Amino acid sequence: MNIHTYDKAWEIARNAHRGQKYGAYDYMYHIQSVVSRCATWGDYRFKDEAIIVAIMHDVFEDHPETKTIMSFELWLEIFGRRTLNALAYITKQEDETYHQYIVRCSKDEVARMVKSCDLVENLTALEFSNMDVFRKTKLRDRYTDAMIYLMNH
Repeated sequence: MNIHTYDKAWEIARNAHRGQKYGAYDYMYHIQSVVSRCATWGDYRFKDEAIIVAIMHDVFEDHPETKTIMSFELWLEIFGRRTLNALAYITKQEDETYHQYIVRCSKDEVARMVKSCDLVENLTALEFSNMDVFRKTKLRDRYTDAMIYLMNH
């Protein structure tokens, strides 16, 4: 990967998440936190792909229209098949349950690593959240179960 690939990923993520919040913070804070975790944790064979996927891990799920900003061929030329495959695995589909989604993430090494980093970040953010205890507990259990599944598959 070259610097232009990273720049393009950040540009896409910034444009897609413009105005979006992660709790009280700009959504890019969440993206940067997941990227930081991926840069220091996990399988170094796929570090470049993992960082690119971490940058864009919520883009297609939260903003599916982003897929149409350029042709598939251009997506492929810029990011490569390995990265696009991982992005497909880490993008939750509307018709699947959360468990089905986590099982699918586990099938790709890069998606599994990035989703694990995303879950750790979500769990960390929960600790500082002011949401009600019931919802916080429910999310903590969901994220913890997902982490356990990803670690064992």
